[in-house]
Amino acid sequence: MWVFSYSNSGLEYAYWNGLHSVPYSSMGWNVAKFLVDWVFSPVIRGAFSTMSCFNHRVSDIRANVKFQDEGNGDGSPKRRGRGTKRKSYDQNAGGDGFGRVVARIKGLGVESVYCWHALFGYWGGLHPFERGVSKFRPKVVLPRHTPGLLSVEPSQAWDPISVGGVGTSSPEALAEFYEELHAYLAACGVDGIKVDGQAMVGGLGRGQVSLF
Repeated sequence: MWVFSYSNSGLEYAYWNGLHSVPYSSMGWNVAKFLVDWVFSPVIRGAFSTMSCFNHRVSDIRANVKFQDEGNGDGSPKRRGRGTKRKSYDQNAGGDGFGRVVARIKGLGVESVYCWHALFGYWGGLHPFERGVSKFRPKVVLPRHTPGLLSVEPSQAWDPISVGGVGTSSPEALAEFYEELHAYLAACGVDGIKVDGQAMVGGLGRGQVSLF
């Protein structure tokens, strides 16, 4: 994962004290929105794809490869190369490598383990072309944020999610997506979840009133 930082940079100061704090619907905000939408959009999308995790997308409900090593028999994972095939998830066996991680945590005396996920799986939602989530029929949608949200956070108009879009499940498969995601976490020993990104409902929920 790449992490981008403006630390000790005049660009950081200019952004946080200028562009980030510009009032919603002001002349400065409208100019910035125009430039983001019509002039610098390809450049900004390319930059976000390497500088931020906010447009990373879910490619599979199962744990990613760092939790899918076969292990050494003592709960510690074996070191494996990138080209090694992933271990398949078997819910009846109590989870995959992620389940062993949760069990190890609880073995240290932690009573409950909670996980975080954004409303649509991750910040960038579901990947539209990955086999692991294809049954949810995801497509990338550009949020159209409500004036109320933009008045509180004007910079939402050009954040990575707004510029890069969110991979959303089809309305008909949304319940199945949550059920499978949470069943997987429960099988791995997770006790609860914290769901983030609820502010996206207004931006992505237009035309989907039947869902609510």
